Amino acid sequence: MKRFIKSIAIMIVLSLMVMGGSVLASGSGTGSGSGSGGGSADPLKLESSTIANNEKNVETGRKILLVFSKNVVNMSVRDSNMSAFSMTDETGNKVSINVVMVDDNVDPERRNDVIIQVVGGLQTGKTYALKIGSKLESKSGDVLGAPVTITFSTVAAAVSQNTATANKAAASTTAKNPKTGDQTNIVYWGILAGMAVVAVKLIKK
Repeated sequence: MKRFIKSIAIMIVLSLMVMGGSVLASGSGTGSGSGSGGGSADPLKLESSTIANNEKNVETGRKILLVFSKNVVNMSVRDSNMSAFSMTDETGNKVSINVVMVDDNVDPERRNDVIIQVVGGLQTGKTYALKIGSKLESKSGDVLGAPVTITFSTVAAAVSQNTATANKAAASTTAKNPKTGDQTNIVYWGILAGMAVVAVKLIKK
């Protein structure tokens, strides 16, 4: 009996030792992540833009969202990065923009995102050049290195007007025929009533 109890005790001790080793192994992380949203060895780069370079017929209401490979909105780099973005039109005149960056402590999922809002909105029939300076910096200290320019043209004024006219025409047609659905229902119930009359006559026979 004593030998059995001793064996049980040894098994319990060995189990505790294994469990203790596992806990130590799992807690051995260094916690050295920078929170940059990318590996420390990876360069900072523009990964995507909702408006492509040399894109034509861009609708004036399109949102300009730039997604980078690392955190470019952290408070340590936010102020300097705000000035890294600029826009000009086809004549070289400066276009006023608002650079929108979230607080990465509040919304960490958008720490790599920058939204560009054109003051007064994009104008029809215009060509724009959005420029990102080479000094754009990530939280981890990486810089863009080379400037990036996204050139695009908005939809022509005539096309925009034609679209608006077509939308008005469609709305007018709908307004002139508000009872189309009611007429269909009347026909449907008329057919059912006729079938009911026929059925009654057959039953009487």
